[in-house]
Amino acid sequence: MGRAAGCFVVLLALAGCATMPPDGTAQAPPEPRERKDYLFEAVRHSEARRYDEAIELLQQLQAAEDPEDAATTHYLLGSAYAGLGDHENAAAQYTAAVAKAEDAAAEMLTAARLGAGHYSFLAGRYDDAVRHLSAWRDMTTAPPPETLMELALAYSRTGANADAIAVAQGVIDESDEAILRPEWFEMLAEFYYSNGQYTESLEAQDRAESQRLTAAIGSVQAREPSEQTRERRERALPDTQTLRALQAQTRALLSR
Repeated sequence: MGRAAGCFVVLLALAGCATMPPDGTAQAPPEPRERKDYLFEAVRHSEARRYDEAIELLQQLQAAEDPEDAATTHYLLGSAYAGLGDHENAAAQYTAAVAKAEDAAAEMLTAARLGAGHYSFLAGRYDDAVRHLSAWRDMTTAPPPETLMELALAYSRTGANADAIAVAQGVIDESDEAILRPEWFEMLAEFYYSNGQYTESLEAQDRAESQRLTAAIGSVQAREPSEQTRERRERALPDTQTLRALQAQTRALLSR
């Protein structure tokens, strides 16, 4: 970021940085930009994958300590860190946005909950992921099934297999046949297996195989899924898709 841009942010209340032309005549300062303009600029940086520039700009805005936009600033920082693949800092910033958004618009709090939950999961903080994603689910009219399956995985990572089963089974029962994925049945089979429900685990594995149009697996014994299988399933979760959705939600909120 150039020095002039930094000057605009730091001296936001002073209507910009005045300049002196060569003839010595004072030049009128430029029109001040609203804080929202800088937030939009940060969004544009993130959408263009200039995440370091977004973080630098937002950190300068944070220094101004504008309480009205604190939640949005933390939220956008979370988005920028997520774009860098820094899940720890992304989760921390989204969590800070949740704390600041308690008295803000419901849409901001809902979006912050989703970001905090998703990136807490990716950072391996499963208790936090459950807390935020379950709150997000309760605030959302039609939560996407992919993210609900992420909540189910977070439950399973905390040892709450019964909760994981309830969420995953609910997604499968309430989804149209056309959108069901084999991976969802594999996850459900894992949850049942971990809960000692081996018959149900086999049935879920059968459903997964039928989804792939392969041979029946009725004689195959239930087995604990391998670490590679777990990693493959988690990579299938919509990380980039979620990040883009969060950025779009922020742009919509700033446009009001």
